[in-house]
Amino acid sequence: MDEENDVLVSIPIYLHPFLTSRVILILFKYILYARNQIPKKFEDLQLNDTEKMKNTTSRLKEKKRQKMIEMINNLEIDIDRATIGHNINQVVFSFGSNLFKPIEVYIIDIENQYTERDFIENDINFKEPSKKNINTVSKMLIRAYLNSSVDVVSNINKTKVKVLIRSQKNLSIKGFSEKRNYSPNKSLSKRTSFCLMQIQGRSIKKESSETDTDEDEMDSESFYGEGEEENEEEN
Repeated sequence: MDEENDVLVSIPIYLHPFLTSRVILILFKYILYARNQIPKKFEDLQLNDTEKMKNTTSRLKEKKRQKMIEMINNLEIDIDRATIGHNINQVVFSFGSNLFKPIEVYIIDIENQYTERDFIENDINFKEPSKKNINTVSKMLIRAYLNSSVDVVSNINKTKVKVLIRSQKNLSIKGFSEKRNYSPNKSLSKRTSFCLMQIQGRSIKKESSETDTDEDEMDSESFYGEGEEENEEEN
């Protein structure tokens, strides 16, 4: 990947798991709208139309709208559960019918996200982040995304969108299944548009105890995609 597509977002507060989950979902919803996958911003999409469904076409549109809202709301629950219960260090949004041949890929590295145990061991109050902090960090991510030099086509047709998370291997994460053969870097081709974002939270650990991720640690991690395991092949 080209270095010019890297976007670093430094967060001056501790990355509470719930904060990570909230801002990742807000960014995901924004990108869905920006990339023409939903007709309105998600908040507007949730609003019920005051006019009654008068014909089959409008009823079908309403059914699709409800299905889309349900899908995103379920994903929100799954990501909440996964982020709070596990050490998630990367999230991927993959656009395209084939996971291994995507049209666009958004890779979000997460650095310095800590568990409840980390907070407690370092005498930091493990309280849920305020709405103000969630909104502030979300705006930082969206602004970084808009200012990035990501090379995307002007428009894409509606397609499948898959959300993946990276954590330790052989975990049982409700709502996700392990994708043992998947790696976002391997899925990129000359025809794939991509953006790499790095979210770096405030560190709560002593510098002497911090180490870079080595190959053995990387080998102990795996990607998990939403839903059940699919018969999707790498070819």
